[in-house]
Amino acid sequence: MSANVDSGATQTRTVLAQGIPVVAPDFQGPAEQFMARGQSGRATLDAIRAMESFAPARLNRRSPVALNGYSGGAFATGAAAELAASYAPDLNIVGAAMGGTPANQKISGAYIDGTAFSGFILLASVSYIRAFPAEGRYRLLNAAGRKAIKDLQAGCVSQGTGSAYSFKYTDSYTTSPDVTNDPRVNATLKFNDLGQSAPSFPVLNYHVYNDELGPYSPGQQLVKTYCAGGTPVTFETTPGEQNYGQVVGEPTAGAFV
Repeated sequence: MSANVDSGATQTRTVLAQGIPVVAPDFQGPAEQFMARGQSGRATLDAIRAMESFAPARLNRRSPVALNGYSGGAFATGAAAELAASYAPDLNIVGAAMGGTPANQKISGAYIDGTAFSGFILLASVSYIRAFPAEGRYRLLNAAGRKAIKDLQAGCVSQGTGSAYSFKYTDSYTTSPDVTNDPRVNATLKFNDLGQSAPSFPVLNYHVYNDELGPYSPGQQLVKTYCAGGTPVTFETTPGEQNYGQVVGEPTAGAFV
Protein backbone atom coordinates (compact mmCIF):
# COMPACT_ATOMS: atom_id res chain seq x y z
CA MET A 1 0.00 0.00 0.00
CA SER A 2 1.13 3.54 -0.72
CA ALA A 3 0.29 6.49 1.53
CA ASN A 4 0.46 9.39 -0.89
CA VAL A 5 0.72 12.62 1.05
CA ASP A 6 0.01 15.63 -1.18
CA SER A 7 1.74 14.03 -4.16
CA GLY A 8 0.94 14.41 -7.85
CA ALA A 9 -2.22 12.95 -9.34
CA THR A 10 -0.20 11.37 -12.15
CA GLN A 11 1.94 9.46 -9.71
CA THR A 12 -1.13 8.33 -7.80
CA ARG A 13 -2.70 6.98 -10.99
CA THR A 14 0.53 5.19 -11.84
CA VAL A 15 0.61 3.45 -8.48
CA LEU A 16 -3.08 2.56 -8.66
CA ALA A 17 -2.55 1.09 -12.15
CA GLN A 18 -0.08 -1.36 -10.59
CA GLY A 19 -2.81 -2.61 -8.28
CA ILE A 20 -1.42 -0.90 -5.21
CA PRO A 21 -4.06 0.62 -2.89
CA VAL A 22 -3.48 4.32 -2.15
CA VAL A 23 -4.55 6.35 0.85
CA ALA A 24 -4.34 10.18 0.68
CA PRO A 25 -4.66 11.44 4.27
CA ASP A 26 -6.10 14.76 5.37
CA PHE A 27 -3.00 15.30 7.46
CA GLN A 28 -3.81 18.91 8.44
CA GLY A 29 -6.93 17.71 10.23
CA PRO A 30 -10.24 19.48 10.90
CA ALA A 31 -8.45 22.48 12.43
CA GLU A 32 -6.18 22.98 9.38
CA GLN A 33 -2.99 22.68 11.44
CA PHE A 34 -0.57 23.39 8.61
CA MET A 35 3.07 22.41 9.34
CA ALA A 36 2.31 20.99 12.80
CA ARG A 37 4.55 17.94 13.09
CA GLY A 38 2.50 15.88 15.55
CA GLN A 39 -0.79 16.52 13.79
CA SER A 40 0.65 15.76 10.35
CA GLY A 41 2.46 12.59 11.38
CA ARG A 42 -0.25 11.06 13.52
CA ALA A 43 -3.03 11.85 11.03
CA THR A 44 -1.06 10.16 8.26
CA LEU A 45 -0.50 7.05 10.36
CA ASP A 46 -4.13 6.99 11.51
CA ALA A 47 -5.26 7.19 7.87
CA ILE A 48 -3.18 4.11 7.08
CA ARG A 49 -4.77 2.28 10.01
CA ALA A 50 -8.21 3.28 8.73
CA MET A 51 -7.38 1.99 5.25
CA GLU A 52 -6.18 -1.32 6.64
CA SER A 53 -9.39 -1.64 8.65
CA PHE A 54 -11.54 -1.05 5.56
CA ALA A 55 -12.64 -4.58 4.67
CA PRO A 56 -13.08 -4.10 0.88
CA ALA A 57 -9.41 -3.07 0.62
CA ARG A 58 -8.41 -6.57 1.82
CA LEU A 59 -5.45 -5.25 3.81
CA ASN A 60 -4.19 -5.95 7.31
CA ARG A 61 -1.48 -4.85 9.71
CA ARG A 62 1.04 -7.07 7.90
CA SER A 63 0.49 -5.27 4.60
CA PRO A 64 3.67 -3.43 3.52
CA VAL A 65 3.26 0.35 3.42
CA ALA A 66 5.33 2.97 1.59
CA LEU A 67 4.97 6.66 2.47
CA ASN A 68 5.31 9.24 -0.29
CA GLY A 69 4.96 13.03 -0.32
CA TYR A 70 6.26 16.26 -1.81
CA SER A 71 6.77 19.72 -0.28
CA GLY A 72 4.10 20.10 2.43
CA GLY A 73 3.30 16.45 1.85
CA ALA A 74 6.97 15.62 2.38
CA PHE A 75 6.76 17.31 5.78
CA ALA A 76 3.83 15.05 6.70
CA THR A 77 5.69 12.05 5.28
CA GLY A 78 8.78 12.84 7.33
CA ALA A 79 6.71 13.40 10.47
CA ALA A 80 4.92 10.07 9.98
CA ALA A 81 8.21 8.28 9.31
CA GLU A 82 9.74 9.67 12.49
CA LEU A 83 6.69 8.98 14.67
CA ALA A 84 5.99 5.50 13.28
CA ALA A 85 8.07 3.57 15.80
CA SER A 86 6.49 5.23 18.85
CA TYR A 87 2.97 6.00 17.64
CA ALA A 88 2.24 3.20 15.17
CA PRO A 89 4.55 0.22 15.76
CA ASP A 90 1.68 -2.00 14.57
CA LEU A 91 2.07 -0.74 10.99
CA ASN A 92 4.43 -2.48 8.56
CA ILE A 93 6.00 0.63 7.02
CA VAL A 94 8.81 -0.42 4.71
CA GLY A 95 9.98 2.90 3.24
CA ALA A 96 9.35 6.62 2.77
CA ALA A 97 9.93 8.89 -0.23
CA MET A 98 9.96 12.65 0.34
CA GLY A 99 10.84 15.50 -1.99
CA GLY A 100 11.38 19.22 -1.45
CA THR A 101 11.21 18.56 2.28
CA PRO A 102 10.83 21.66 4.52
CA ALA A 103 12.80 20.16 7.39
CA ASN A 104 13.62 23.27 9.46
CA GLN A 105 10.83 25.71 10.33
CA LYS A 106 12.93 28.73 11.27
CA ILE A 107 15.24 28.51 8.26
CA SER A 108 12.31 27.90 5.89
CA GLY A 109 10.44 30.92 7.26
CA ALA A 110 13.42 33.21 6.89
CA TYR A 111 14.02 31.84 3.38
CA ILE A 112 10.56 32.78 2.06
CA ASP A 113 10.02 35.95 4.13
CA GLY A 114 9.30 38.87 1.79
CA THR A 115 9.00 36.63 -1.26
CA ALA A 116 6.04 35.51 -3.37
CA PHE A 117 5.50 32.73 -0.83
CA SER A 118 5.60 34.77 2.37
CA GLY A 119 1.88 34.13 2.91
CA PHE A 120 2.78 30.61 4.00
CA ILE A 121 4.35 32.09 7.14
CA LEU A 122 0.99 33.52 8.16
CA LEU A 123 -0.73 30.22 7.34
CA ALA A 124 1.72 28.43 9.62
CA SER A 125 1.06 31.08 12.29
CA VAL A 126 -2.68 30.33 12.13
CA SER A 127 -1.84 26.67 12.60
CA TYR A 128 0.47 27.29 15.54
CA ILE A 129 -2.05 29.56 17.27
CA ARG A 130 -4.52 26.68 17.08
CA ALA A 131 -2.14 23.84 17.89
CA PHE A 132 0.06 25.51 20.50
CA PRO A 133 -1.98 28.12 22.39
CA ALA A 134 0.55 28.21 25.24
CA GLU A 135 3.15 29.56 22.82
CA GLY A 136 1.38 32.94 22.92
CA ARG A 137 2.11 33.87 19.32
CA TYR A 138 -1.06 35.94 19.06
CA ARG A 139 0.23 38.34 21.71
CA LEU A 140 3.13 39.26 19.41
CA LEU A 141 0.90 40.45 16.56
CA ASN A 142 0.08 44.08 15.82
CA ALA A 143 -3.29 45.22 14.45
CA ALA A 144 -2.36 44.28 10.87
CA GLY A 145 -1.19 40.86 12.00
CA ARG A 146 -4.36 40.15 13.96
CA LYS A 147 -6.50 41.16 11.01
CA ALA A 148 -4.50 38.88 8.70
CA ILE A 149 -4.88 35.96 11.09
CA LYS A 150 -8.62 36.59 11.42
CA ASP A 151 -9.05 36.69 7.64
CA LEU A 152 -7.02 33.52 7.11
CA GLN A 153 -8.88 31.64 9.84
CA ALA A 154 -11.91 31.48 7.56
CA GLY A 155 -10.15 29.83 4.62
CA CYS A 156 -8.75 26.41 3.77
CA VAL A 157 -5.04 25.95 3.19
CA SER A 158 -4.19 25.80 -0.51
CA GLN A 159 -1.42 26.96 -2.82
CA GLY A 160 -3.11 30.34 -3.35
CA THR A 161 -4.59 30.97 0.09
CA GLY A 162 -1.87 33.32 1.29
CA SER A 163 -1.29 35.09 -2.04
CA ALA A 164 -2.69 38.38 -0.67
CA TYR A 165 0.31 38.45 1.68
CA SER A 166 2.99 37.83 -0.92
CA PHE A 167 6.13 39.99 -0.80
CA LYS A 168 5.32 41.08 2.76
CA TYR A 169 7.73 40.74 5.65
CA THR A 170 6.76 39.11 8.93
CA ASP A 171 7.96 42.14 10.88
CA SER A 172 5.13 44.19 9.36
CA TYR A 173 2.64 42.04 11.29
CA THR A 174 4.35 41.94 14.69
CA THR A 175 4.96 44.28 17.59
CA SER A 176 8.69 43.56 17.66
CA PRO A 177 11.23 42.57 15.01
CA ASP A 178 12.33 38.99 14.40
CA VAL A 179 9.75 37.22 16.55
CA THR A 180 11.37 33.85 15.85
CA ASN A 181 13.91 34.78 18.52
CA ASP A 182 11.14 34.98 21.12
CA PRO A 183 11.94 32.01 23.42
CA ARG A 184 8.49 30.42 23.21
CA VAL A 185 8.19 30.89 19.45
CA ASN A 186 11.68 29.52 18.88
CA ALA A 187 10.92 26.49 21.06
CA THR A 188 7.74 25.76 19.11
CA LEU A 189 9.57 26.00 15.79
CA LYS A 190 12.20 23.52 16.99
CA PHE A 191 9.48 21.21 18.31
CA ASN A 192 8.06 21.00 14.78
CA ASP A 193 11.35 20.44 12.96
CA LEU A 194 12.07 17.13 11.27
CA GLY A 195 15.14 15.14 12.21
CA GLN A 196 14.11 14.37 15.79
CA SER A 197 14.41 10.61 15.28
CA ALA A 198 15.71 8.34 12.54
CA PRO A 199 13.23 6.08 10.72
CA SER A 200 13.92 2.36 10.94
CA PHE A 201 13.24 1.82 7.21
CA PRO A 202 14.81 3.11 3.98
CA VAL A 203 14.19 6.71 2.95
CA LEU A 204 14.42 8.42 -0.44
CA ASN A 205 14.96 12.18 -0.17
CA TYR A 206 15.12 14.30 -3.33
CA HIS A 207 15.53 18.06 -3.56
CA VAL A 208 16.23 20.66 -6.23
CA TYR A 209 19.00 23.15 -5.55
CA ASN A 210 16.85 26.17 -6.41
CA ASP A 211 13.65 25.25 -4.56
CA GLU A 212 11.97 28.60 -3.90
CA LEU A 213 9.81 27.24 -1.06
CA GLY A 214 11.96 24.70 0.74
CA PRO A 215 15.65 25.62 1.13
CA TYR A 216 18.14 22.95 0.14
CA SER A 217 20.47 22.99 3.16
CA PRO A 218 17.95 21.77 5.81
CA GLY A 219 17.02 18.86 3.55
CA GLN A 220 20.69 18.03 3.21
CA GLN A 221 21.11 18.19 7.00
CA LEU A 222 18.06 15.94 7.47
CA VAL A 223 19.73 13.29 5.32
CA LYS A 224 22.88 13.49 7.46
CA THR A 225 20.81 13.17 10.65
CA TYR A 226 18.97 10.12 9.36
CA CYS A 227 22.19 8.50 8.16
CA ALA A 228 23.83 9.10 11.54
CA GLY A 229 20.84 7.40 13.16
CA GLY A 230 21.25 4.30 10.99
CA THR A 231 18.55 4.99 8.37
CA PRO A 232 19.46 3.83 4.84
CA VAL A 233 19.01 7.03 2.79
CA THR A 234 19.13 7.68 -0.93
CA PHE A 235 19.63 11.40 -1.57
CA GLU A 236 19.08 12.78 -5.06
CA THR A 237 19.51 16.40 -6.13
CA THR A 238 19.05 18.27 -9.38
CA PRO A 239 19.04 21.90 -10.58
CA GLY A 240 15.67 23.59 -10.95
CA GLU A 241 12.76 25.07 -9.02
CA GLN A 242 10.09 23.37 -6.90
CA ASN A 243 7.50 22.43 -9.53
CA TYR A 244 10.23 21.05 -11.75
CA GLY A 245 11.56 19.10 -8.78
CA GLN A 246 8.25 17.31 -8.40
CA VAL A 247 8.02 16.48 -12.09
CA VAL A 248 11.54 15.04 -12.34
CA GLY A 249 11.33 13.38 -8.92
CA GLU A 250 8.02 11.56 -9.41
CA PRO A 251 9.43 8.69 -11.52
CA THR A 252 12.19 8.05 -8.98
CA ALA A 253 9.73 8.20 -6.08
CA GLY A 254 7.32 5.93 -7.94
CA ALA A 255 10.06 3.39 -8.61
CA PHE A 256 11.08 3.55 -4.95
CA VAL A 257 7.49 2.88 -3.84
